[in-house]
Amino acid sequence: MNRFYRLLSVVMGLSLTLLCGGVFAQNLLTNGSFELDPNGTPYPNNGGADSRSGWRFFAVAGADGSATVSSAAATDGSVGIELVRFSTGLGDSALDKDTGAAREIIPKSMRTYKVLVDVKDGGFFGGSPIFAIGAQFADGSFNRGKAFDPSSAFETIGISVLSDNQGAMSTRMEVPDGSHSVLLDNVRAFDTTDSGNRVVNPGFENSASRILTWRTYSLNPGEMEFTLDSDAHSGSRAVKIERTFASSGADNDAAMDLWDDRVAVIPGEIIQLSFWAKKVSGDEFMRVFPKVVQFDADYQVVRENLWFYDEPVEDAYRYFDHTVGMTADTRYVSVSFMVGNTSGADRHVGAYLVDDISVSHAQNAISNPSFEQFANEDPLQILANSKGWRFFAVGGASGSATARSAAATDGAVGIELVRDAVEGGDSALDRDDGQMRIPIPSDDRIYKFLVDVKDGGLYGGSDLFYIGSQILGGAGTSNVDNVFDPGEQFETAGVCAGSGTDGQGSVRMDFREGSANRSAFLDNVRMFDVQRKNRMVNGGFENSATRPLNWRTFSLNPGEMLFEMVNDAHSGSRALRIERTFDGEGNNDAAADLEPIRVVVIGGETLTLRFSAKKVSGDDDARPFVSLAQFDAGGAWLGGELQHNINTANPGTGAFETFSFVITTDPNTRFLNIGLRVGNAQGSDRHVGAYIFDDIEIIQNQAPAFNAAAIDPANPTEMDILRINTEGFTDGDSDGEGYLYQWKKNGSPISGATNPKLTSLSFDGGDTITCEVTACDGIEEGNTIETSPVTIQGTGVSDWMSY
Repeated sequence: MNRFYRLLSVVMGLSLTLLCGGVFAQNLLTNGSFELDPNGTPYPNNGGADSRSGWRFFAVAGADGSATVSSAAATDGSVGIELVRFSTGLGDSALDKDTGAAREIIPKSMRTYKVLVDVKDGGFFGGSPIFAIGAQFADGSFNRGKAFDPSSAFETIGISVLSDNQGAMSTRMEVPDGSHSVLLDNVRAFDTTDSGNRVVNPGFENSASRILTWRTYSLNPGEMEFTLDSDAHSGSRAVKIERTFASSGADNDAAMDLWDDRVAVIPGEIIQLSFWAKKVSGDEFMRVFPKVVQFDADYQVVRENLWFYDEPVEDAYRYFDHTVGMTADTRYVSVSFMVGNTSGADRHVGAYLVDDISVSHAQNAISNPSFEQFANEDPLQILANSKGWRFFAVGGASGSATARSAAATDGAVGIELVRDAVEGGDSALDRDDGQMRIPIPSDDRIYKFLVDVKDGGLYGGSDLFYIGSQILGGAGTSNVDNVFDPGEQFETAGVCAGSGTDGQGSVRMDFREGSANRSAFLDNVRMFDVQRKNRMVNGGFENSATRPLNWRTFSLNPGEMLFEMVNDAHSGSRALRIERTFDGEGNNDAAADLEPIRVVVIGGETLTLRFSAKKVSGDDDARPFVSLAQFDAGGAWLGGELQHNINTANPGTGAFETFSFVITTDPNTRFLNIGLRVGNAQGSDRHVGAYIFDDIEIIQNQAPAFNAAAIDPANPTEMDILRINTEGFTDGDSDGEGYLYQWKKNGSPISGATNPKLTSLSFDGGDTITCEVTACDGIEEGNTIETSPVTIQGTGVSDWMSY
């Protein structure tokens, strides 16, 4: 194809695939801006997929219409689509991807997507009173659709949708029966499961004249007003929410919400709601209220969560966030905003500006984890603080928690935590009150808590810093703690804990009791659901530059085993070198293990243990040796150990090798202790030699694999859309089939080409194309296969496009 025409086009999807099974900021739709055809090209009305465009238009059972590439419809690139329906019959008509090769491949079910399109009145009939966009999965019925009345200017509409099937995704756009037409462009779909904002109109930029997607209502007319305002936190628009008077009775409800445009969520996940708000008017008790309402698959309400934010400052935008746990039945949520007062009532006279609203998967289950909602030198109070944290000192204890710039590792401030030398009493920085508590959406889940901490503050440091978890109503694995001596530089300490029960949780940081003055700097407190992820707190030895935190190193026979942090790492910058210098007699056990900060497990579950090791010295019998000891919920050893010496290979000096074992825990097991040693080929855990260990993982997953990948068609022309066909996918725990893609042209990666399709905008006649395909089950990556190369054949029919 002629290069001149291609330079007029805009290639979508320039971001890379970032997470196994999920992407963000990448358009999943092939040719979403219709740039593969020149102005005036009609899409054939044959109900079949256009092999060139990646779209189909159809009008059947008496319906009639057209879809034509049009420069008048362009918002992204040089062309868009004029979509027309004639009033000739009541049959079905649409522009969609619901056939054969036009469908887009998605990795698995139970993922969230956001579908958007730019649309306005125009075309053959000048406009339409209704335009509809929908999404469906794997030949199923429409999962979600949205209809609205286009305006005379381009606006962005869309839907948030939950996939119910693995395999294929279709996007559909249509106008109703009658003589109607619209102009549309820039159709895009984003996978928002792991990252990305799921709200369709989060910053109110989708329309210059109206509040699209959001429902605004006031049961008592005129009591609440909603207007677009140019005083925005970002972009050019925000929404002003103003209650002009506060009537009594039950009929004065008023809010801005997503009741009719609900946001898709994954059952059991923790989501983060965040927004920016600015107080415009009202007395000192005036506040803004967000609320999250959860719905099941039948759109019945299953739970409501309401907060108010105690920030009275005017004339400046403030950031707020909160995490919310979804129930096992939740499929969609509505978010609403209203104004109220500090007593918790949602009716109070005054106004707020609201902007940049986000609903996303919570990367960190703790809201305000880096204390950025506090200003430098702010003291934390003993109250249910909407900023997520409280400090208390009771029963004779005394101390303080103060936001300090000197304590920051993530953002502008961290916390200086102080306890004075007073015997008895209780003091801590925690979240164990009211709306500060952390959502725990389901029982029998595993979580990892981490915090950056170092000596510092009023008294210079502490020898006994404590981080602990607490799940309300739980016991045993639910309440786990770690006490350690902070160093002079920031290090990351943490614990692994089990939920035990559905409800709420807390994380607590303090100093153990005693008569010494103590202080520390801390920041960046985080909590992750690691049910299907690596549960190790410091499996890669990156949490400290000087010592293997969370690991105990011991040698009962002094000097027999040596432990050293080294920079020769399998990944990252640090690893642990273990050397047995001699093989003594008797009680000469020596190891690096996780006693007493063990890994939490669920009894009877199947796990994979992985680690990488590199031989430094030793004879041919030397082997890396790993052991696992199991403990019940009370901490009692269950006897015996699962021992793994690498007797099928002898890792040579100079290269790391990675090993894995699948284990099934005893039904009574709740904790695992992992031990690292130097052993031998006969199965002993004692042998002279040295190994470097790195990247230790305990994960409830078996990595996927597949056998073959090939490009289709095998002899493509420069007019074709290339697709990937795969064979032989296997996954030991049946998580679902998925892949990651990286296309290459003439041996070099093509920027942004990480979809299962590659359009002709990315190649010319004579180019050699390959694709690296990696198996992915949504949890982790498996093996990678690079396809055999194909050579693009020139057609010699496109020179007219340059004129």
